[in-house]
Amino acid sequence: MDRLFKTEEWALSGFDAMFVCFGSQVKHGEETFVKVDKTYPLLCADIAIRNKIPHYLLVSAVGGDASSSFLYMRTKGEVERDLKLKKLPLLSILKPGMIKNR
Repeated sequence: MDRLFKTEEWALSGFDAMFVCFGSQVKHGEETFVKVDKTYPLLCADIAIRNKIPHYLLVSAVGGDASSSFLYMRTKGEVERDLKLKKLPLLSILKPGMIKNR
């Protein structure tokens, strides 16, 4: 997944949408969680912008809040906020409820 850091190497043409549904768990460590749930989706947005993919969709979570004291909710809120700042042509943020029985 670290290939995502080389956004300029991703040549994607003819795509109408990018659907991002990465997810980790806090139990794997804060660094890994933030990398998977925030950094990677933001890099994907850069790839979508660079490749003129008009619709970006992210699976986030209900309750995401960039000012939360809980890492999970804060990270979800931060990625949603940062994606909105990128001014993607069409951004859909999907917020399902809790996932059970992983």
